[in-house]
Amino acid sequence: MVTLSLSHSAPELRGYEVVIKRQINKETNEWEDVSGTKDLRCRQGNVFYLYFLSVTDIEDGRPSHKDIPDLLFPVAQADINECSTYAVVYRLKSSPPYTITSTGGLFIHPDYPGVTVTIPENAVAPESPFTLEFKVQEVPNEEFKGEDVFLGPILRIKFLGVIQFFRPVTIQLPVSLRDRQDFKPDPTKCRVRVLFLNREEEKKE
Repeated sequence: MVTLSLSHSAPELRGYEVVIKRQINKETNEWEDVSGTKDLRCRQGNVFYLYFLSVTDIEDGRPSHKDIPDLLFPVAQADINECSTYAVVYRLKSSPPYTITSTGGLFIHPDYPGVTVTIPENAVAPESPFTLEFKVQEVPNEEFKGEDVFLGPILRIKFLGVIQFFRPVTIQLPVSLRDRQDFKPDPTKCRVRVLFLNREEEKKE
């Protein structure tokens, strides 16, 4: 067993995960996840820490690290047991698959308890259970500074199968996925909009 560490440049956005993947077939360009990937960043309360590799850790006989400024890289790490081609992937993290039946239920994102999908009883036919997965995506707001606009997270819902609801389904999203909210809306001064994007890519308010 060997521990593999790969630097990456993935930003620190909520809803995403860093995964090391291994190429298992060069002809078809097929890859698989390496189990136990660690993104060496941790959070304690509202304090965020990064773990880094420095140039001294990756010296390989090229110009001496003494001639290069000490650089810092966030790192993805996993244990591997064979030589292969590996890459770091930054992707949205999916919730576990939930089986939906006519009994309905409250389904909560395991990483963000404020993100929920509530399906009432008898919203689907008893003979038509289906699987639901959802992802939540933080949106960078830097480019909207000074425009009095704040974009909340995006909820992506995936149904496995053809779904027809007989009763309305309720979704809940927090204003921000972060514990510390830099934006605290005043309900008397703000207009809140929920935007919907359907399969035909038509935007609706």
